[in-house]
Amino acid sequence: MGILGNIFGSNSSDDDKWIIYTRCAMALAHVDGETSEEEVHGTVARLHQRSGLSNDRVWSIIEKAKNEDFSAAIERAKSTLSEDEKLDLLDFLIGNAHDDGYFHGEEVVFIAWLGVQFSFDAEYLFTHMTTHETYKSVDIKEIEEAMAKFSQD
Repeated sequence: MGILGNIFGSNSSDDDKWIIYTRCAMALAHVDGETSEEEVHGTVARLHQRSGLSNDRVWSIIEKAKNEDFSAAIERAKSTLSEDEKLDLLDFLIGNAHDDGYFHGEEVVFIAWLGVQFSFDAEYLFTHMTTHETYKSVDIKEIEEAMAKFSQD
């Protein structure tokens, strides 16, 4: 932590990580066409739980994430996050996808797409998200429709 971090209690590289996580969670929450309150509250709770940051810092990170260009966030994630942090980000997003009580096909496709951006295997991610015992059932037809729609965009 630098001198300003010591004075103000922040670590900009750590904040950058959480800004990336939050910006990706914001994009994920919107892919099914509706950002629910449960998804917003889940993101905030997950930030508190995983980061250990104060409430003020969490809300500062959220405000910064709102102003972050999604493409820029992805590029920063690719270049600054470790392999473990990228996997943790995907896990963070899977948790967010469940916050509204339904794991949407669009969310599965988005998370798999993001994983591919990080050079992870898409087929493995799809299999994991559609068969892992702790995840809610995912409608395979909905995933196929989301993939078709995604490939048109």
